[in-house]
Parts: sequence; C-alpha cells; structure tokens
Amino acid sequence: MITPCRPEEFAARGVIRETRGHTQEVRQHDIIHLFIIGKPTENEDFVTAKLFNESQSHRDIILIDVVDSYKNLTLKSIMILRWITDYCSNTKYLLKVDSDILVNLNNLISFLESAPRSSYVTGNVNEFPVAFRKRTVKNPVTKEEWPLANYPPRPSGTSYIISGDVVARLYRASLRTRLLNIEDVYIGILLTVIGVRPQKQEGFMVRAKTTCLPKCCQNNAITYNFDGSENLIEHNKEVKLLNLTGHCM
Repeated sequence: MITPCRPEEFAARGVIRETRGHTQEVRQHDIIHLFIIGKPTENEDFVTAKLFNESQSHRDIILIDVVDSYKNLTLKSIMILRWITDYCSNTKYLLKVDSDILVNLNNLISFLESAPRSSYVTGNVNEFPVAFRKRTVKNPVTKEEWPLANYPPRPSGTSYIISGDVVARLYRASLRTRLLNIEDVYIGILLTVIGVRPQKQEGFMVRAKTTCLPKCCQNNAITYNFDGSENLIEHNKEVKLLNLTGHCM
C-alpha cells in the first residue's frame, strides 16, 4: 500500500500511521504501508530536514529526486511502479491510495481474497473519460498531446489496485510511452498498451460526506474519499474524542 504525499503533509501521515498504517496483518495476509514523497518547493531546508528525521524514525518513506507538484503526479506513480519492480517484486497486489482516503482493511482483504491473481486492475473506473481541450478546465490537453476525443478506460487516481504481475508490465510500458501529466489517465493509457482492461468496483472512492455521518463510516465500502487530508485528520480526531475507536471508522 503506497500513498503519494506532499512533503509538508506531516499531520496526514501521522493519522495514516495511527489508522490503516498501524495494521501489518489482516487474516494472515501481510500488509506493508509506505509513502512516496518528492522534493519540497517551499522552506526547502526546513522541510527536507524534517522529512529526513521522519524517514529515519518510521522507515516507511520513499524519497524521490523529483519536484513534488501536481504536474509531477504521473512521475510519482511511475516511481511507485519502478520501486515495486526493483525492491518488492513478490507483491501480490499494490494499492495506490491518496492521503485523504480512509481504507477499510477488512473489506479490502476480503475483496482481494476472491479477486483474480493476475492481469487485474480495479477501482472506481471511468469507461469513457473525456479529453477536455478548454484551458479553463482542470487537466486540459492539446490534440498534439492526445488526438482522440476520449481517453482509454482508467481507474480514479484516488485509489486503485494492481495485481503484482501488472506492476512490472506497466513500468516497462512507461519507458516507451509518451508521458502525459494526468496521472490516472496515463495509467489508463499504459493499461491499454499492455492489454489489461481495468474492472470497475463500486466499493472504491465512496464519498465520506455521504457515508461517514454523523461520525462513523458505514461498513460497506473499501475506500472513503474525504476530499482533502485535513478532513480525514478532523474525522480521526472526532472518532478518538468520542472513544469510538474499534467500534467504527
């Protein structure tokens, strides 16, 4: 389980370590939690020093020599694929999950126990993503960058699962596929290159604002999207304050 984080998201990483990051085994299945972080762009010396100390203390951070920015999210995901390929090639499944996502580990493991073991990618899949051209929208592309009206099917970048065999295939495909700075779209392009179609799963990217009210998240999903790590931090504080830990998420 690898979470891309901004360098300055110290509090968010703390909450993740307290919650899903605290669990290393579910029903005899080992879980490894890691963060991947690029180089800071503000207060560089101060943030870098804090990151180094945090990394030394927790041993769960992959630091990469890439400026940490929205446009470089694609590079961060490629580095995730590379890291798994080089250092953890026996991985059965990779869950790439953002820092504002709450993960129900029991539901995740239960789901994976009956999932295909190979050539498998799943998440909240958009079957026909539109390639927007207007510069006023988020993530516009030119026809030179992508000539078609639609992108290939792709899982939402907030959280998706890749079977271990697909990880290395995606990384190798990235070495020969033109980069596009829209992370989840690029993953969809790579999946098309290697001939793997992502499978839609309804339990991914459930909106926390509709399923985690008033305080507890309903136990019917795999990932809950809090739309910002600050909202996940606040939710965790409320659950702890009400002494509900262990009774709800």
